[in-house]
Amino acid sequence: ESFEAIEGWRVAVSEDLGLFKVEPEIRETFRAAVEAFKELGCAVEDAEIPWTMEREYEAAISGYKRDGEELDRSLTEEKKPLVSSHLRDIDAWEPGRGQMTVEAVNEVRAGMWATLSEIFGRCEVLLTPTTGTTQLAADIELLKDEVVIEGSKVDSVMGWALCWPFNMLERLPAISVPMGRASNGVPLGLQIIGRPYDELAVFRAAADFGPARPWTERPEL
Repeated sequence: ESFEAIEGWRVAVSEDLGLFKVEPEIRETFRAAVEAFKELGCAVEDAEIPWTMEREYEAAISGYKRDGEELDRSLTEEKKPLVSSHLRDIDAWEPGRGQMTVEAVNEVRAGMWATLSEIFGRCEVLLTPTTGTTQLAADIELLKDEVVIEGSKVDSVMGWALCWPFNMLERLPAISVPMGRASNGVPLGLQIIGRPYDELAVFRAAADFGPARPWTERPEL
């Protein structure tokens, strides 16, 4: 069964969500991916997203730290070694940050929803890169290794992944599909985010983008 074409859609795009450092090579590949949506008959607009590290990022850290602490309390000593190290050692993540109250976090989330509600009132989907760097090691230790993007050190847990704002908001379906390969051979992802619960729109966008920019190269193993 095939999906209906996305011709005539309005598509919002953001290279960095106002929050992230993104390497030039990823930005360039992302812009080429956006061109594919224009070729498919979509109207494309830049999304104005005023999110900041001081507000939205701080709220995310606060929420995740609280969840991690609750998880730690719920686990037996026998099971704790089975948990990912960045959750098991959550106290070591960004010391001094993540102090927002539940009420303050919810206020920030409400503001984020307001921004996206305006965008999704006009557009069927929002496009972003999936990550901001091509330099992550496969065996990265998230709480120990440094991540540097464009000369700036970023949080090694979340500072490079453009996915967590949509995990934080819930109910927003998202998919990451290949949009190319970096000069060092690392695959690059295009993130497609849809309106609340509208998984079908996300799948339709991904289904049309794939043939428009086919992923034909096989990596050397």
